[in-house]
Amino acid sequence: MSPRRRLVKIVTVPLSFQLGQGHAAVMTNAGFEVHAVSSPGPLADQYARYEKVPVHPVPMARRIAPWADLVSFVRLYRTIRSLRPSVVQSGTPKAAVLGTLAAYLLRIRVRIYYVHGLPMLTAKGVLRRILFAVERLTCRAATHIVCVSPSIRRELVLAGMCRPEKAVVLGHGSSNGIDMSVFDPARFPSDAVTRARANLGIPADALVIGFLGRIGREKGIEQLYEAWRTLREAFPTAYLLIVGPDEINDPVAPNVLEGLKTDSRVRMTGPDWYPAPLYALMDVLCMPSHREGLPNVALEAAAMEVPVVAFRVPGVVDAVESGTTGELVDPLSSAQIAAAIGKYFQQPSLRRMHGRAGRRRVHEFFAREKVWDALTKFYLSVN
Repeated sequence: MSPRRRLVKIVTVPLSFQLGQGHAAVMTNAGFEVHAVSSPGPLADQYARYEKVPVHPVPMARRIAPWADLVSFVRLYRTIRSLRPSVVQSGTPKAAVLGTLAAYLLRIRVRIYYVHGLPMLTAKGVLRRILFAVERLTCRAATHIVCVSPSIRRELVLAGMCRPEKAVVLGHGSSNGIDMSVFDPARFPSDAVTRARANLGIPADALVIGFLGRIGREKGIEQLYEAWRTLREAFPTAYLLIVGPDEINDPVAPNVLEGLKTDSRVRMTGPDWYPAPLYALMDVLCMPSHREGLPNVALEAAAMEVPVVAFRVPGVVDAVESGTTGELVDPLSSAQIAAAIGKYFQQPSLRRMHGRAGRRRVHEFFAREKVWDALTKFYLSVN
């Protein structure tokens, strides 16, 4: 096949391929030969088998590591040069700057920077200055910038990272959309939910707060813990269900982690890559992230008719319509998180109304087929 239709997708770690699961088939159907690049590992091998695309291993560190980053850049440069693509798409911070810069030096005609989030928004001190500089370099090296949400695009432009016309949002946003047939509460009848709760030691009549994500500081675990301490006293039947892996690069305070692990009404399951059945156990999803791009977790929960309580921060404001599909509260306010969840516990009819509205909104704006259609049209227009 002519390299005119060859697309190379680059991410830092293979777990991030989940952000675009199914993209390869969509792009193949649109006439592209798709290749992927990421750090090696079992998830990369799994992605290659599932998506039926070659994955080229290039080790990349998520943290700032100058010498390792230089080695990764050289390997990326050589990989892209050997593949001779017409389009390079880079996403996730480290892969974005290294991949886009390598593509720029190789004069690849279309260099797409996929912005899934902006770590610079919550960074401080020297790290903040470094991240701003890296973001500006990535944006300048790219020919096109795709933001996963309108608020992220707005933050990028306001920070002076790029001209407004260079950054776009496809449709209403989202990296991959939501599969409405998978995230459908009708798939989980009440007796199945009761059994699933019992398997976790959660009573059938419990009020369940759910959290799904990395157990790290920026995911708001410390604020969730403070809110939980209030809620567990106010609602004796309440349980907290935490689903996700520990985040070693952004650890939670030891006393918080210990407090959660020793609480008799907290359930911590570890990571689960098939979360739909877990959303079915929840009455409310709490997502107190300090920053997001466009959180799939909030959209998945909404599709499952679970209202979402979250901080009013970029990215999240596009996923949750406050007062309609959930409640947005002031950033870092544990008291407001507790109050919003408490209101849902006290008003089951409000909980159901916002849940149903959430599913309707996700179907209207973020259904996977609509996101994929916008994606296909964009790639064909730039190639």
